[in-house]
Amino acid sequence: MATIAKERRKTAVEAETLEAPSEGRRERKKRRTLQRIIRAARSLFERKGFEAATTQEIAERADIGTGTLFNYAKTKEELLLMVFRDDMMPLVESAFATAPKQAPLLDQIVHYFDRFIAYHRRDIKIAKVLIRELSSVHSPEQREKNREFVRFLVGKIADLVRAAQAQGKLRTDVPPLTLAHNLFAVYYRLLENWLGEYITLDQYERRIRQALELQLRGFLIEESETALSRKAPARRRR
Repeated sequence: MATIAKERRKTAVEAETLEAPSEGRRERKKRRTLQRIIRAARSLFERKGFEAATTQEIAERADIGTGTLFNYAKTKEELLLMVFRDDMMPLVESAFATAPKQAPLLDQIVHYFDRFIAYHRRDIKIAKVLIRELSSVHSPEQREKNREFVRFLVGKIADLVRAAQAQGKLRTDVPPLTLAHNLFAVYYRLLENWLGEYITLDQYERRIRQALELQLRGFLIEESETALSRKAPARRRR
């Protein structure tokens, strides 16, 4: 939990200090205002809870008017999505960077998703609201930003798949991005089941590995060779 918060603060500081050479004064002001809004929303959601926090309080904490706030987010739900993406971008990078590169692909993928579960466990109530909002985003702008984030996240999984192919651990005829989407879909469905209280966290932890292993079965070269070696004696007995 502390590690995630540290990564998040570091990213927020970098966002304020590392300015693009071509960025004008107006764009710089908008970006800094957005960062203040995200920090204010995050702080109030964590301290008061999503339901109790108000857009008026968020605007006051960000030192802006409510009219300015609504230029960046039309609803409190949109603010929650903005906080989520701002939190998750550095978390995805960290999960990818710390994945045990010499471990089996399954272990790397499980490590990747375990970091996301740790994030959601910090505040289950907010996580439940978040998963609901992600399922029905009304703003076209927010939907596109969510698509961009998912492309980024799934792209990192595809990088793990490509690395396994380069190491000779995974069949090279498997499309990395397609497999990455399938693996993410397995995780996301079980995440929904857990946050929807259809399964417990213990059940999630047991099922995620089994489900991912089933998805990978037949693609891993080691497994294919083992399966063939088991069938060979039977053919000789005939």
